[in-house]
Amino acid sequence: YYAHYVHRDAAGNDSSRVSSSSFTTTSAAMYTRVDAVDTIGGQDIMVLVPAGGSANPYNSAVSTRVIIYSHGADESKDALLVDSLKTACVNALLDAGYILAGTHAHGNNWGTQAGTDDYVALEKYLRDNYNVKGVAVWGQSMGGLTGLSMISQGKFPVVGYLGTYPACSLASMYAGGGGSYASQIASVFGVT
Repeated sequence: YYAHYVHRDAAGNDSSRVSSSSFTTTSAAMYTRVDAVDTIGGQDIMVLVPAGGSANPYNSAVSTRVIIYSHGADESKDALLVDSLKTACVNALLDAGYILAGTHAHGNNWGTQAGTDDYVALEKYLRDNYNVKGVAVWGQSMGGLTGLSMISQGKFPVVGYLGTYPACSLASMYAGGGGSYASQIASVFGVT
């Protein structure tokens, strides 16, 4: 697997890079994991800050782009580190200097206001603690609903959205979920 991406450095220079197929795990040298806060509003958070092993380590004097990851069903804040399918993308983003962050967000939230509010609180934490240039949202599967909810509510400026097979219709997921999603959604929304 090869991931190709273009990165613009602080001086505005573009560089094209190709990640090697040897990037099968995210190296701890690529990031500093910041869990010092542990929770925001009772929900666990994770922040990955590009470190010395990255081509563009975090420098508080330079504004940095942030991606908030809105996790899928049965995932949590750690999904970016434990899912081997995301590894090349995570490595490329950290190497390009992005801060990556996630929250437990009430677990299988299916786009509830409580889940959305958890991501809004995470965005505020990031702006309060880092020199943030812009925030993009990455919604995967169930997290697509919460990611789109964040954007549509306009509670913070979003410069981009990436959906990895994002759920975009709760009704469709309920009707076509083969039972597992329907039961999760029914439980979250109190449907009997």
